[in-house]
Amino acid sequence: MSTVLVTGANRGIGYEHVRQYAQKNW
Repeated sequence: MSTVLVTGANRGIGYEHVRQYAQKNW
């Protein structure tokens, strides 16, 4: 799910959400 990470990093706001999302999946 690289797309999700890139989107969150670009927006910055979703960075926190991406971190939790990555922890659950990874």
